Amino acid sequence: MNKIRAMSWINEVCGAGWLPLVEDVFDQLPADVQVEQVYQKYGSLRFDLIPRRCAFASYVKSIEERSLSMCEICGEPGTEKIVDSWVRTRCEIHS
Repeated sequence: MNKIRAMSWINEVCGAGWLPLVEDVFDQLPADVQVEQVYQKYGSLRFDLIPRRCAFASYVKSIEERSLSMCEICGEPGTEKIVDSWVRTRCEIHS
């Protein structure tokens, strides 16, 4: 998956709030690592990497953890909320 496709998918599914996090991962991506998939699960931004176990995975884990406190729609501080039976990370305005 390339950066443009990943950002487009996250923007469509979640909103623009997490786009800086997606961009950070792709900007720091080592040449020997690929992003297989980017998605939202249980209120956090997730990345599947190839290879799955690599030094870069710890950086990606820190990005995933940051997403848990960042509104997926606007990027402002957010917390876990249930929205239409789905776990989302949203600010008070977007919850």
